[in-house]
Amino acid sequence: MRTLELEFQAFGPYKQKQTLDFTELGAESLFLITGPTGAGKTTIFDAICFSLYGKASGTDRDHDTLRSDFSGHDTETFVRFTFSVKDATYRVLRKPKQWVPKRRGEGLKEEPATATLETFTDGAFVVTDSKINEVNDHIKTILGLDYDQFLKMIMIPQGEFRRLISENSQEREQILQKLFQTGKYAALQDYFKDKVKDQAQQLTNLQQSLQFEWQRIPWETEVEIDQLTTTELLERLETKITETKQQIEDNEMKQTELKQTLNQKNTTLQHQSQLLEAFHAYETKQQERTRLLEKEPAITKKRQTLEAAEKAVTLDYYYQDYQSRKKEVDDKAAERESTLKEQTRVAEAFGEQQAEFDRLHQQVDNFASVKDELKQAEQQLQDWQTYEKKMANLKKQGNHLRELTATYEEKKASLATLQTSIKEKETVLNTRHEIEASYLKAVREQEKQEAALKKLAEAKTAAETLTTLRAAYKDEQTKLKSFEVAVEMAKQQEIETDRRFRDGYAYRLKEALASGEPCPVCGSTNHPGTEHTPVALVSDAVLEAVKADREQKERTLRQKQADVAELKLKGTYQREKVDTLLKDLSVDLTSTPEVSTLQAWIKERDAELSDINQAVKRYEEKKRYLNELALTLDKETKQYRHLETELLARSETITTEKATYQKLETESELLQQRLPTDKLTFNQFEAEFKDKQTQVKIFEAAYEQADKDRRKLETKKQTLDTELSSLDRYLTELRNKETERQTAFQQQLMDSAFDSEAAFLTARQPSDVREKLKREIQTFDEAKQTLTVHLNTLTERIADQEKPEIAPLKAELLALDERYNTRVKETTRLEESLTLMKGVKNKVNQQLDTIKRAEQQYQTIKKIADLSRGDNHLKLSFERFVLSSFLDDILVKANQRLVELTDYRYQLRRSHEIAKRGAQSGLDLEVIDHHTSKVRSVKTLSGGEGFKASLSLALGMADVVQAYSGGIQLDTLFIDEGFGTLDDVSLEQAINTLKGLSQKNRILGIISHVPQLKEEIYAKLEITTSPNGSDAAFSF
Repeated sequence: MRTLELEFQAFGPYKQKQTLDFTELGAESLFLITGPTGAGKTTIFDAICFSLYGKASGTDRDHDTLRSDFSGHDTETFVRFTFSVKDATYRVLRKPKQWVPKRRGEGLKEEPATATLETFTDGAFVVTDSKINEVNDHIKTILGLDYDQFLKMIMIPQGEFRRLISENSQEREQILQKLFQTGKYAALQDYFKDKVKDQAQQLTNLQQSLQFEWQRIPWETEVEIDQLTTTELLERLETKITETKQQIEDNEMKQTELKQTLNQKNTTLQHQSQLLEAFHAYETKQQERTRLLEKEPAITKKRQTLEAAEKAVTLDYYYQDYQSRKKEVDDKAAERESTLKEQTRVAEAFGEQQAEFDRLHQQVDNFASVKDELKQAEQQLQDWQTYEKKMANLKKQGNHLRELTATYEEKKASLATLQTSIKEKETVLNTRHEIEASYLKAVREQEKQEAALKKLAEAKTAAETLTTLRAAYKDEQTKLKSFEVAVEMAKQQEIETDRRFRDGYAYRLKEALASGEPCPVCGSTNHPGTEHTPVALVSDAVLEAVKADREQKERTLRQKQADVAELKLKGTYQREKVDTLLKDLSVDLTSTPEVSTLQAWIKERDAELSDINQAVKRYEEKKRYLNELALTLDKETKQYRHLETELLARSETITTEKATYQKLETESELLQQRLPTDKLTFNQFEAEFKDKQTQVKIFEAAYEQADKDRRKLETKKQTLDTELSSLDRYLTELRNKETERQTAFQQQLMDSAFDSEAAFLTARQPSDVREKLKREIQTFDEAKQTLTVHLNTLTERIADQEKPEIAPLKAELLALDERYNTRVKETTRLEESLTLMKGVKNKVNQQLDTIKRAEQQYQTIKKIADLSRGDNHLKLSFERFVLSSFLDDILVKANQRLVELTDYRYQLRRSHEIAKRGAQSGLDLEVIDHHTSKVRSVKTLSGGEGFKASLSLALGMADVVQAYSGGIQLDTLFIDEGFGTLDDVSLEQAINTLKGLSQKNRILGIISHVPQLKEEIYAKLEITTSPNGSDAAFSF
């Protein structure tokens, strides 16, 4: 990625729109970002980070607070960043969440954050994404980096310079995890860990399932399953299966014998039961025959009734016809009587209605003259109504005109009041720039004091650590002297022991000599002095123990000497750190101050800061008051303009309304001349008119209704007369037909077998009754015949037979059946048990094979899981192994620069020491000091040395991450602070290294206050401040 142009407005301390064209740098790709503290140097990189990822560059800056305090709500905050990746050019525009004026009405509304990404295509920028999530994803795809990786590779932020070099192994692991996104390796470790748990649970479940299968077997005696091996249990199961098979065979043989006996007894019982049933059936049929004979007299009577009813069927047709005609005559006679009554009532009503109509007809002429009068009065009433409306409108218009005039005067007074208020507020706001300048001065002083307090606190902490180190150094020196004495004593003891060992060796040689034999040392056969015996002999083991004790004490002494040297080095580093911190505060020191002195300075600075904070708060309150006053002024100005426009419009309205009032007054006077001259009021005249109008309407309605009712009654009377004549004719015809049907019925009755009409009526029966009688008689006859046949058959069946007793035979058969069923159940139980045991046997064998495979798989997976989580001789997890590989690559690149920056004195390396107490290894850093040929912790590096190591490590990390990110070339790097800790030589070396980087077509921006950098670096991005905010521009 190469930076081309950065444009932003109302962002951080920048109020006005800033446009930074990085192509102006040309060949000067190394530039210095310079300006006062708090002017907004780091904000340049904040703007780049915000445009790309929507976040600021440092952990202490919130992207929601990046809007400039210098800008009003009418100034929009945005960042537009143009950059290129390989041959493609992109432009991203991002706006944070902010409050803006409403488009309609007054007040503010919250505008949500937005983002737009454009691609340069065919000579113009074209929008490719306009949603925040889509823009974020596309940026990550283009750069191949997420936010954390971008910061580590493009920017070395202020306050975070030494983090990677000084953090412990766990924190360094978290950084490398984010950079190289190695979460998948940790996920793989967790996968194997979970797999081990799953496999162990599976084994447990299989063992429990196996135990359950053993418990399913119906052992005859209680078996201690846990105390027997699987082989023993299988042998017992096989024995149990064999015994059960034999029991089944014995039971089946006895079951067959019982079945044969049971069949024979069943045959006998069946024959005896059939004979007994025949005896019972004969007795039952005899009883039925007796009951049937008892019903025979009633059946005979029903036969006679049925015969008479059958004879009456032929005569019944004539009787029914006669009765039907008689009913028609009766119904029609009743209808004629009803019609006659209605005809009499209608005739009377018609006479009354005719008289009422004649009465109303005589008043028609009188009401015609009244209608003529009403037409004239109606016109006068309309004129009067118009006059009344005109007068009401005239009164309303007068009131409205007075209200307009009063409101106009009130608005005029309000306008004068607003004008006075506006002038007063403008006078107060003229002091705004002075207060803003004082506020910025107080804020800078506040930042300065806070920075000083922070450094004093760091110096105090460092001084406390220095005091502790000095005390420890003195204590260790005292211990060191005692160890030196102990080593010296051990040496003397070794010399004395060695001497005694050699004396003893001569004595042992003498003991081995025989008289007259030559000495193996001198060759003499004479051995004088052999009578002398040493006080105590020293063996080889004792001598070796004394030597080992001396060597152990010497090793302990060397370790103590190293500890004392390390404490001295740490003390020197802490003293330099305290001096450096105080030097930054411009404190003139002849020696490092005590902790109590630093505490007193902190207390003094704290009191000064408290006063400054109070001043800042006062200025902030004044600023808030002035801002609120400015908003109020803006609001009142708008009100003044609006009111001024409104007064002009109201003046024109009053003129128009006056003309309307005069017109209404003239029209009312003309209408008054056309009103009636009598003394009635408008309401009285209107009431009299409506009364007459109502009377006319009532009369006309009554006259019309009377005529309508008269005609209706006349028509109904004529209709009833016609109906009555028709009924008389039809009734005569019906009576003639009735007489004919009566004569025909009487003739048939005389020819029938019945003596009288009463006898006929007695014999008549409905058809359903006749059918019922037929069915009852037929059923009786059939039952009698069937019963006779059955009795004859049963008599033949039981002839010469005695009635059997079958209860004893049933009891015997029941006992045999019970014994047979018991055998069947026992056989079934044994077969089920056999089937169960065979199934258990097969399943146990299958589960044993499954358990064996599961145990093998568990051991394999457990070994992999233990290895991946660091349970190995290196104490190195799989993810840490991958991270250590990345770290080695970073250190190779870092050391290429570090050896140049330190004149080949220092070299970084990854510690291979195995961690203790279960901790993870592999990511700790050490520094090789080629001057002392010793390896020590990177935390012992001084401030300048630490900066060189951090810079080298950051540059090496950027190179490696680029290589692992698909070969993306990042042609931009920013360094924020850190050069103030370097001496002149180191600073020159760092500048040469950075110039070497910039010569590789890479833009390199340095944020620093070091004066020498201003002389060494030609291109500068200068930040200037003013009461209206900061401004940025390139200078060469």
